[in-house]
Amino acid sequence: MLFRSGTTPTIAASYNVSSITYNGTGDWTATFTNAMTDANYAVAGFARITAAGGIFQGANDTSFTTTTFRFGTTNNTGTFANPLYATFIVHGN
Repeated sequence: MLFRSGTTPTIAASYNVSSITYNGTGDWTATFTNAMTDANYAVAGFARITAAGGIFQGANDTSFTTTTFRFGTTNNTGTFANPLYATFIVHGN
């Protein structure tokens, strides 16, 4: 999944993600098009904050449901920041 940042994120390639919700600076919720079988899935990602890079942070496991998960994006010093773009993959049923 690839999205471009902003208070109204733009999904460039969805792969079972119907929307990205902006919860505040560097705080996002992804909603699946088709629900996962259970909440036991893994998420890995990358966030490009600046030319120097950025960090994609998964939220604690209580944010994972069959239809959504919440995640964060930070700059290289750990401060929440909106990325130029972010990408992630989800592995599960």
